[in-house]
Formats: sequence, structure tokens, C-alpha cells
Amino acid sequence: VLVVGGQVAAGGKKILSDLQFLVPQGRLAALVGDGGSGKTALLETLAGVRLPAGGRVLLFGLDPARSSRQIRAKAAYVPSTPPRRPGWTLKRYLFHQGALCGLNRQDTEKRIRRVVLQFGLETRLTQEVSALPPLFRAFAGLAAGLLRNPRLLCVDDPLLGWERSLRRAFWRELAALRAQGLTLVAATRHTSEAWRFADEVMALEGGKLTFPGPDDLARRGGMVSALEILLDKPPSILPPELAAFRPEIEGRTLRVRLSDPGGQLGDVVEAVLQAGFHIEDLGILDSDWMEEALRGGPAQASPGPKKDQGKGARK
Repeated sequence: VLVVGGQVAAGGKKILSDLQFLVPQGRLAALVGDGGSGKTALLETLAGVRLPAGGRVLLFGLDPARSSRQIRAKAAYVPSTPPRRPGWTLKRYLFHQGALCGLNRQDTEKRIRRVVLQFGLETRLTQEVSALPPLFRAFAGLAAGLLRNPRLLCVDDPLLGWERSLRRAFWRELAALRAQGLTLVAATRHTSEAWRFADEVMALEGGKLTFPGPDDLARRGGMVSALEILLDKPPSILPPELAAFRPEIEGRTLRVRLSDPGGQLGDVVEAVLQAGFHIEDLGILDSDWMEEALRGGPAQASPGPKKDQGKGARK
């Protein structure tokens, strides 16, 4: 995937401009951004579903404006959720997707057998797609995308809002597909999975694409939450999952920075609890510590989490 000065439009309006990036063959790239940042529109453009609004976009060396049919034979877009069709079983859904790919029934059956075994879906073929557990519903989307034997898979965020264990199980499958030689671009709002599994991380914000490091994502304007966690005992060794949050220790106090509080707070708490600690209190750090931390300077000790001021004072 090569994009130089690329532009993406939605609803007749340009939403992304001056995009410049390269995703080499056999790599897994994460596309990080908030809701409405343009992730879906960009993925659709890369998969040949949507034509670029300008600039130069080459997929497998082909121009989408001139070779859309060839590109659609090599690329697949996986939406965040499979289309909801009342009464449709997984088997019927996959046969329908095979027909959309132009496959005959015999080839469709062969490929369905392969993809359901790959994702452990063989016992769920008679279940309705809408009734599948979240992770298997996400796997169903991947299975449908793989029916055309693509070289590029563009995956929208299928597990937004679900717990970390499900998200990471899904990303492990993406990493396994990369190991098989597939090129993938996957959208997510959860930066922790992006840095853990992807080869490259791209961020969409304000209609522009950037290539941040872990600290850069944590410093995007107004998006940082610095938390102080009071543990039941001084931590001698921290879980490796906390490394991305730039942890600091002072006695029984653990300080972390979150660039995506909605997605990462649960990750931090789960990692701390699984390491055998108990959380006695949580608090927001004072502004002086925040400013020093964001400048990379020495962190000053904060007053610590506020104590309860009566029953029910804090959630």
C-alpha cells in the first residue's frame, strides 16, 4: 500500500487530506483514532470499496480509479460488525459472501471449510450470526473477508468496548494472519493493542495522519489522564503490560499515564489485579505533577488520592 498526498471524502466532503504512508507486504499496521476520525472511510479506500478523492494511491502497484476490479480481487474490507440479516446462520452468511466474490458453490464450500477451521467456527455454522458471542462474531467477519483469498485485509474495529482479553485474542489472530504473509491494516481506538501487536502505528486526528511514538499518543492535546493508584503493598516487580503507560513507583503508590482512558483504565486495573495486588485507592494527580510529567521532567510527589469524606462520597 502506497499513499502520497492521498485524500478521502465521505458524503461529498473531504475528511482526510495529505495522507502519506507505506505499508509493506506482510506487515500489520494499526490505524488509531477516535470515533468519526475517518478510520472506516480510509479502510474502505484501501480495500477498493471507496475511490480516493485525490492524490496518488497505489494498491499492489495498481491505481484504484483505473483498476478497481483487480484491486477488489486482491483486497478485502471487514466491517466492524457483519450485516444483520434476521434468521441468517453463519453458514448462509458465508455462502452469501462467497457468491459476492463470484465463487461457484464447490469453491465456496472448500473455502468455508478452511476458514471455519482456522477460527474454530465449525460448531457454530448453524447459529445465527447476530447470536454469536462477540469474539466469534468478529472471527466470522474475518472468515468472510478471507473467502476471496486476499493479499490485503482491511479490518474495522470489531470489539470496541469489549474487555481486553477478547480484544487481544482477536489481535493475536491478526498477527497469525500476518505470519502467513497477509498484509493487514486494522483500525482501533485502543492504543495498548496497537503498540503490542502492530508493526506500524498510524494515528488519525483532525483529518491528518501522523506516526506517533507511544509517548506522542499520550501527549495529544487534552487526551492525557494521569492516575495515581494506591496498592496494598510496595510493588517490587510490575506487570510487563504496564510498560506502555510509563509507570512510576513511590512506596505503595503507582502512577501511570493513559492516552485513551476509556479503553486503557480497565487494562491497567486488570493488569494490577492479575499481578496479585489489591487497589486501596485511586486518584487524579495534581496539575503540577501533570505538567512536569508531560514535559518529561522530574515528577513531584502528589498529595495522593483523596480519602473518603463520608459514606458514598466516591464511586
